[in-house]
Amino acid sequence: MTKKNRSLPLVVSSSLGGVEILRKGLSSSFESKVREGKVTCSEGCSSCCYHPINISILEGILIYRHLLGEGKWTTVLKARLKETADKQFGTTYEVWLLSLIPCPLLQDNRCLAYSARPLICRTYYARSDPHYCHPHRLGDNTNLVPRGGVVDEFIRKQEQILRKLKLQMLVMPIGLALLLAERVVLGTLDIDMVDSMILREYGDKT
Repeated sequence: MTKKNRSLPLVVSSSLGGVEILRKGLSSSFESKVREGKVTCSEGCSSCCYHPINISILEGILIYRHLLGEGKWTTVLKARLKETADKQFGTTYEVWLLSLIPCPLLQDNRCLAYSARPLICRTYYARSDPHYCHPHRLGDNTNLVPRGGVVDEFIRKQEQILRKLKLQMLVMPIGLALLLAERVVLGTLDIDMVDSMILREYGDKT
């Protein structure tokens, strides 16, 4: 029997809409500033996709819905999400970069959810030679466009939205966020149980 998505509580759906509007507004404003100067990013370059990516459950639900709607939510992808999430917990940032572990949404050097990608990905632009964006060569020669606190603002405002739902703001590996998002949307996990689920599954690694 095929599982069907349930209707999320109205207050949660409204919050998702608020996060999406916020994300679009912040990314649009940031990208307009980026266009004022030269950037060296180009299609097919995926060096930044080898950084560990952490997002909230709300952003995870938005991305999950996009993947599902595009027919890209597959058992193969779910296995990759789980594998990457397990690796990210307990792995330092430096070791992650050295290990060249790609984002689970990276396929053939392209993002499976590009139009719905996380804000942290939308605000990663370089002005230096792309050679220095490679995880093994990050350093003084890597000239990134300053984010100006846009990611921090996004997290802070999401925290305010979640507080209204009596939920804590918690960022988690993108793989885990998407897997939990599926469970929340299907109704097999209440959104207010996400934190305890993470502690139960990964508590010894956090």
